[in-house]
Amino acid sequence: MRKQDLSKKTYCCKREPSDDLINWDWSSRKIYNWVRAQTRPYPGAFFFYNKSKYTIWWVEDCYNKMDNFGLENGVPFEKNGNLYIKCGIGFVKVVDFEISKMPGE
Repeated sequence: MRKQDLSKKTYCCKREPSDDLINWDWSSRKIYNWVRAQTRPYPGAFFFYNKSKYTIWWVEDCYNKMDNFGLENGVPFEKNGNLYIKCGIGFVKVVDFEISKMPGE
């Protein structure tokens, strides 16, 4: 085992809450991995829709498993009792999430 050279250490910037915001222009695979990296015990990946904050804890990658339906990226919709969201490429099925109203709503 080699001892760490502390003279070569570096620091990362402090994480901000906005660092967990989901970019729905990404592919479904990238969003799947993004949500996995932000899930419990971390604050969770999130997005805003209709004056509510959606905190996403788990998704499934549904790339190439659904038609586009002309939907916009990042708009949640229900199909067969499940919640889906269109991404830049593909869809994700939202498996575990929480919805909270924005302050003042």
